[in-house]
Amino acid sequence: MIVDVLFRIHADPLEYLGCRSLDRLIAYELGYGRPSGSLDCPIEAAFREWIIKLYRPSFDSAAMDVFWILQRVAPSDEAAYELFFRHLETVLSMNTEIMHASKPTEAASQEPLDLSCFLDVLGERPGFYLPRVSVGCLRAFLDGKRLALIESNNAECNDLDGFDSWIRNRLSLKGLFRWENAVLQHFGGNESDAYPWCIQELKAFRKSIGPPSGRNLEVHFHQEKERSRPEGD
Repeated sequence: MIVDVLFRIHADPLEYLGCRSLDRLIAYELGYGRPSGSLDCPIEAAFREWIIKLYRPSFDSAAMDVFWILQRVAPSDEAAYELFFRHLETVLSMNTEIMHASKPTEAASQEPLDLSCFLDVLGERPGFYLPRVSVGCLRAFLDGKRLALIESNNAECNDLDGFDSWIRNRLSLKGLFRWENAVLQHFGGNESDAYPWCIQELKAFRKSIGPPSGRNLEVHFHQEKERSRPEGD
């Protein structure tokens, strides 16, 4: 992820994530474009080295990124979030030359997908994209993907805009709210009921606004695999 996006989130976590949550931060970053299991910028190695040296985790940290390590050493999700940014600031201050270095979130030749194309996988295999199956992480992932589409000039692919109004009508809500919090409250805090209901309602909302573009996520993955295959294979 581009480092300045991380700090935009940190400056206003309630706006971006709804709360201070490392789980939601991970989901947002995965939506924005970070491949699962790595911090998509040149500071990853330095960051991991700093965290491992600092905490000397007793568990096997060889295959874990800084997110997973902090989730295991912190007493809560919010505490892990605060530790992440505290240590990120320290590592960046020691490596100022890579402060603004990053990788693009989208390949120039890659056709963007409508946001709704991810709903089937998020419903059937949520662990593919989310660190935890929760409506908060679902919202964060979709918002991260939405920001990436806007910043790549593909705002027309945000075909789930307006879901807030859909939830307002479905749950007869008034005033200001974040839809993930309203849904979770509606289900008494039960994520196992709230999450599939959200996926169902997101699909119903998308169907209500007209036919989708027809772009398929599995086809998209296949095309990307073919595109990355060396010539002559």
